[in-house]
Amino acid sequence: SDTYNSYPFGVLRIVEYPKYTVMAEAFPGFIPVSEGIGFVARKEPDQVDALARLVAHETAHQWFPHIVPTAEARGMFFLTETLVQHVALKVMKQRHTSQEIREYLETQIQDYFHMRGRHNKAEAALARTDFAYHVAYRKGLMVMHCLEQLMGETRLNAALRSYSQRFAMGGNGFAVSSDLIQELYEHAPAESRVLLSELLEKITWYDNRLVSAEMNRETIKLTVETRKFLATDDGVEVSVGVQLPIEVALFDKQGQEIIR
Repeated sequence: SDTYNSYPFGVLRIVEYPKYTVMAEAFPGFIPVSEGIGFVARKEPDQVDALARLVAHETAHQWFPHIVPTAEARGMFFLTETLVQHVALKVMKQRHTSQEIREYLETQIQDYFHMRGRHNKAEAALARTDFAYHVAYRKGLMVMHCLEQLMGETRLNAALRSYSQRFAMGGNGFAVSSDLIQELYEHAPAESRVLLSELLEKITWYDNRLVSAEMNRETIKLTVETRKFLATDDGVEVSVGVQLPIEVALFDKQGQEIIR
């Protein structure tokens, strides 16, 4: 409510139902959760709290799309599932260490590439995706995390707040993906707009490899190989030059950052 716009439904109920199916779903003010995935959940040490993530995800659906309705058009899952994934991750960051979040994000990007390789349709850009699970959920989560790093949390929240208040309760019709992209462009620093376009409106991925590492008491020398690819909607991948800087970080065995 403080970040986007006020919650209008007065009450939010989370209701258990028998294990006829294993899923949860969000309705305005009401979230049914199967006993198979929620009420008998057990969190293992050092793992992301899947139940908290699930509840955060479904609660975020109260805003996207119940408060901020979207048109049934290509890109609608960017405006719903991707934004909901982003909100759920923000909740998880309050409950877990940076190392746990980093490991969780690594599994998400690995799942994306694994599912991408098995998907039987050519991938669409995130802003035009239909219900391709690996794009709207997995890739979308990573893209929003990247945008937060590029724009800063304050700017990104401001863009999402402007978007959500503009279309709250259908006051300006049903939103489409270009409406959110416009807000992101307006709030993003000029130097990040090229990458913003690549992340949302194109299919872009990088192949980054650490070739060698040398260290002594005074210096650390890393040799890094990187390649960049653009893919068309029909699945053709083309190698292109890398024009933007790539951030490199060094971590110890416990996953703690040493230098960036």
